[in-house]
Amino acid sequence: MPLMFCMSSTAFVEPLTIQEYFANVSVDKIAGPAHQTVRSAAREYVHAKQLALNNFHIEAIKHYRNAAALDVLSPAPWVGMAISLGAIKQDDTALLVWKEVIARDPSHTDALLILGIDAARMGNKELGQQYLSRHWIEANPEPIESLLRYAALRSVFDTDEVALGFLEKELGPILDEAGHRLATSAPSAAWLGVIQQLVDLNSTELALLLIQQHIADVKPKELASLLTILPVLESVSNGDGSLTENIYTEFSVNNKLALSPRWSERISLAEALSLAAQSVSVVSGNVDASVLLYKKSVELDATNALAINNLAWIVLEEEGPTEYVQQLCAKAMSLDAKAPYILDTVGRMQTMLGNTELSLELLTTAIELSDDPSPEMYEHLGDALWNSGERERALAMWETASTILNTEDFKTFAMQDYAALAHSVWGVMVRTPEAMYDFEMSGVLCRLQNKLHAVAQGNEPDFEYTKRLNGAN
Repeated sequence: MPLMFCMSSTAFVEPLTIQEYFANVSVDKIAGPAHQTVRSAAREYVHAKQLALNNFHIEAIKHYRNAAALDVLSPAPWVGMAISLGAIKQDDTALLVWKEVIARDPSHTDALLILGIDAARMGNKELGQQYLSRHWIEANPEPIESLLRYAALRSVFDTDEVALGFLEKELGPILDEAGHRLATSAPSAAWLGVIQQLVDLNSTELALLLIQQHIADVKPKELASLLTILPVLESVSNGDGSLTENIYTEFSVNNKLALSPRWSERISLAEALSLAAQSVSVVSGNVDASVLLYKKSVELDATNALAINNLAWIVLEEEGPTEYVQQLCAKAMSLDAKAPYILDTVGRMQTMLGNTELSLELLTTAIELSDDPSPEMYEHLGDALWNSGERERALAMWETASTILNTEDFKTFAMQDYAALAHSVWGVMVRTPEAMYDFEMSGVLCRLQNKLHAVAQGNEPDFEYTKRLNGAN
């Protein structure tokens, strides 16, 4: 029998409680079809259950299937099958199986919660409202499940001010109980799993609040995981980096500052802030947060050439070759005059300043010393060559950069690096590797295409940086 959804036909009156409000939109409570247990199916189910209890989930699934075939009305084999599929990380298939559960038992609380959260994650608000409202009425879940249900409800009722008002009143206890449960007993994987689900439900701010309120109570390994993901979550929430700075400073003072994956090793505040800024730049390009974190890092350690260079680069791209940028570049060169990434930044700055001969020297040396020159390096050298009048060589550099970017291997390796960063360092995927690649490289490719197209049409190429030079110095 197909699952039927309907709205309550009772005339709407202003609800007194959140339960009464959700009753107006939830799936109606429907009794599952009555039937007698099929004995042969029961034997298969018991055998499957024993296998699953001993972690033989693949074998268990086979017997659950047999039980389901022998007793087509019982939800129990489908529940067991869904749980075993989840245990072996077959989440998409498990969701399909949970739908079979709810078709046989429309009030099954686990199915309502799992399918409701999935509907919210996929943006199916109506279905999410129906499932999760019924679950709110029927179940009193564990604290962590309650937090995820709250996030999902807030997502599907995002334009309903009445529902959001009710939910807001529930947040404090839910956050306290879930955070206490996580802080006292959950390993890093559980923390990151909850954070990932909150991110997927567009509740990144809620994940940040969870961390803020309970980070002081977690163990060292979990602490390192939370500190590592903190700047990423702050940056995608449009924070300015001050939250990360303040929390890092607090734990540094207490000699507890460490980052994943090297959670047992203490790290200086300057280095931690620099690494946080790097994460922010990669995942979101949040300029305010990156600049603040790099500046604080450089203030604490004026010998970190990478941090100084990266700060110079960000400000150079935003404001042009200001006096501050020139000071940073001079400092970076004094620390490591042979680092390709520093030579590239300083060469780019000299191009913007109109010092073409010096910029050519620096940018050529950067490529010569680099084991694997980036497309941006070739683009920068091409710009300098064009300004010097060497237009054929400039075209060759731009074409080389464009060719690299259009090579499938380059994109594949870049996305593998992004995926490794998300899985091995952050532990949470807040942007897909494809999105991070597009964010970092699409602008470069667009600039190159515009320059090559302009030259092909007999026009002067447009150098974006010239638009910023009026404010330089």
